[in-house]
Amino acid sequence: MARQRGLSDQRPEFVSASEAAAILGVRTATIYAYASRGLLGGSSQGPGRKARYSRALVETLRVKAAARAGHAAVAAAALRWGEPVLDSAITRLTPRGPVYRGHRAIDLVGSTFESVAELLWQRRADWSALAPRVKSRGARPSLHTLLSIMAQLALSRPDTPTAVIRRLACASGKFEALAEKQPTIAGALGASLRGAVLALEDRQLVDAALVLIADHELNASTFAARVATSAGTRWPEAFIAAIATATGVRHAAACDGAERVWKMPVSRAKARLGQGAVLEGFEAGAYPDGDPRGDRLVSLVRPRLTARDDARLTELLSAAHDEGMFPSVDLGLVLLCHALRFPPGSASLVFVIGRTAGWLAHVEEQAASGDPIRPRARAISRG
Repeated sequence: MARQRGLSDQRPEFVSASEAAAILGVRTATIYAYASRGLLGGSSQGPGRKARYSRALVETLRVKAAARAGHAAVAAAALRWGEPVLDSAITRLTPRGPVYRGHRAIDLVGSTFESVAELLWQRRADWSALAPRVKSRGARPSLHTLLSIMAQLALSRPDTPTAVIRRLACASGKFEALAEKQPTIAGALGASLRGAVLALEDRQLVDAALVLIADHELNASTFAARVATSAGTRWPEAFIAAIATATGVRHAAACDGAERVWKMPVSRAKARLGQGAVLEGFEAGAYPDGDPRGDRLVSLVRPRLTARDDARLTELLSAAHDEGMFPSVDLGLVLLCHALRFPPGSASLVFVIGRTAGWLAHVEEQAASGDPIRPRARAISRG
């Protein structure tokens, strides 16, 4: 049975100017001023052609104002998924997925990772340089392997982030030498993971995944990178903080859980759903009505699946949909790696390489702002 929506979902989607003023505790004239500055998005026409405003955007302004005023309960809630408390011009989350500097990520599919990274950074970059190889440990590449590599690269005090991103892509798999010969990040990543030069259509599929995962506002790893930057670290150290955070099972390593779901018999997945479990790869996160990035990636990958895998995916998606669950971008990455014959565990590596674009954008924005990030704790006593 489908999960019930919360009470908040039953409220009107739009409110009048007077209702918005009441929510924010301001005069109606102030609402019109906010609207003229674009803080309330576009307005919709209500009865009598009166302007109506998005309740979600009004609530966002209320929470930001309260958090800045130091309201403890609101500030605490802001640390638990979600209400915006930090200004950023990089990415905005919407029901249709992230918007990178005014461009929806799903509309950027077809672009190269490099061009989208430059969009996020708002500058051109030199992608020809390649940071030197470093020794890595582990039987197979993993997120912890990338963390070790990044730590060693940081010791050399690299000046060019793109050279480091290229090295991380080349070192993501076992075939580093072959990957070094590829001119693009998608090509290097694919060659490193599969041990063969990818065909054009395969590289385009990898590019699509990297573009869709390039940034997601203040997720855990990005916030860690911004905190590190606000403490005065250089970008390589901020990248270390980000990759270390990404190793968590609630972040990039969540792809491993999605991979386990994909590999398990559909009957077992259905049994878990029947027990009320939320399947890995179907978590709602910011998108209770479905992650547009997951939908787009699944649709791109499906033509590459075997008939047997496609039938299995159809059954899995149908069972999850009946419980009000939709595929996340994690599952999309797992299917991509499966279709391209990358080794197990590759999805989390693709995730990290794509997210380097967003990390650097946020590091540079944070450094330019000069603002410290220092939340406060509310002291409690344990009786």
